[in-house]
Amino acid sequence: MVFKKIRDPYTIIYVIECEQGPIGHVRFEINDEQYVISYLLGRAFRGIKLGKKVLQIAIDSFKKSKISFLKAEVKYDNIASAINFLRLGFNEQSCGVDKRVFELDLREFKNR
Repeated sequence: MVFKKIRDPYTIIYVIECEQGPIGHVRFEINDEQYVISYLLGRAFRGIKLGKKVLQIAIDSFKKSKISFLKAEVKYDNIASAINFLRLGFNEQSCGVDKRVFELDLREFKNR
């Protein structure tokens, strides 16, 4: 699946590294004229407040683009990710049985 996404022209993947090596990745996929963002941190790097910072760096790369909106889908029980998206200015659009959907208006984010 990962190798398939790497070759997908509608996907952008940032691998996040530190001195010890890769710590995770942030992925942007074009879906219905907007980008859907997802991320994953390695187990050793979870719970130490890196999620928001990693997302901030990846989202900053879109500040100069013509993209207007980012969408994030978070598993309902992944409270840490939901909090990270909310702290970055995403607004919760819906909450279903198994996932929560957040959206960020990049036009507002670009002015930060």
